[in-house]
Amino acid sequence: MPDTQPYKFSFYRNAGSLRGGGRFWQTMCDEWAKSPDYDPAEFTVAYLNISAPLRVFVRLWFGRKKIVVRVDGVYHEKISRQAVRSIPNGLLRAGLGMLYAVCGEREFLSELFNLFPRNFGILIKVFLSSGVIFQSPFSRRLYSRYISQRKASWVIVNGFRWSLTAAEFQLRAALVLNSQDPIQLITTYDFWRPSKRLEDLVRFVIWCNQQGRIRVRLTILGYRGDQHPANLTLESRSAIARGDHFAVVAPFNQIDETIRQEFLSQHFYATFTYRDNCPNAVIEAMSFGLPVLGVNSGGLPDIVKDAGILVASQDADEVHFSSFDHSFDYPAVDFVKVEAALIAMVKNYPDYCERTRERFLAELDDKAIARRYLNVRKDLG
Repeated sequence: MPDTQPYKFSFYRNAGSLRGGGRFWQTMCDEWAKSPDYDPAEFTVAYLNISAPLRVFVRLWFGRKKIVVRVDGVYHEKISRQAVRSIPNGLLRAGLGMLYAVCGEREFLSELFNLFPRNFGILIKVFLSSGVIFQSPFSRRLYSRYISQRKASWVIVNGFRWSLTAAEFQLRAALVLNSQDPIQLITTYDFWRPSKRLEDLVRFVIWCNQQGRIRVRLTILGYRGDQHPANLTLESRSAIARGDHFAVVAPFNQIDETIRQEFLSQHFYATFTYRDNCPNAVIEAMSFGLPVLGVNSGGLPDIVKDAGILVASQDADEVHFSSFDHSFDYPAVDFVKVEAALIAMVKNYPDYCERTRERFLAELDDKAIARRYLNVRKDLG
């Protein structure tokens, strides 16, 4: 067998949906397919996304292939009455409900709630893998209670292609914003994820325009009026529908020219996402030179660094289980501090645009990320 044989690799393209993370995985597969070491017939290392079917992991494991799996996070919802009610299996719901009534918010109940059926399949796939790629140090911390430190692992943040021409970036960096004019914010809509905290972001926009020192307008990409997070109130939905300080864009799978023009017309990307492992929508927005306004939570700081301002949050990083998508007991967002952060970036907009470009090209470019993925093969032995 040639000496180079251990470095031959293949990949499984399926990445679940074509939302942000799915688009990233498809981009990686397209890049990897160009490599001279890509050999789907004779390979020793296989790259899989955690969404790949379990049968693929089993087949490769029995074939004695070395699997490198890219993971998101593990589910870490704190047990609550709302969480118990969400369990689809009636028998499991009744059993866990009785334990919750007797024991309350014990950690072992949170473990059981997240283990069956959600984390169980994830952890089996990780067990069958030779190495694990985490999307952020936060993601690695979530997995640390389940994965042996002896298993090979790496932290590689997601990436995207730089989406601006030189002329387009020069136009953006030359903008002089006036805090008396409406500042254009953009965010991405996930109706199935209350922890993205769109409710708080909508209330911030309303607060700014009614009580704050700066006028803002928020564009919501992928908005669906017929489906919304469970914590998005009727008041907020009505405000979005009126369109006084809001604009919406229909759901999309790919960043086509329509979506591209939306990004080009904005000033900042805004998100209050809570304990998110690696929100890919932020990376896509940064590829258009947009500085980020948000809160310091989860894996977001590892993406943004100095390409924006993240306001300190009373996050729950010191614990494993927390309110997430059922009980909505999130730390309060300090609107005054967020507004002050936005004003600071407005006053220094060209500088923050340049920081965003430098940050992106240094560590978030998709071709560089693809090479980092392939380099982990040498660490598998």
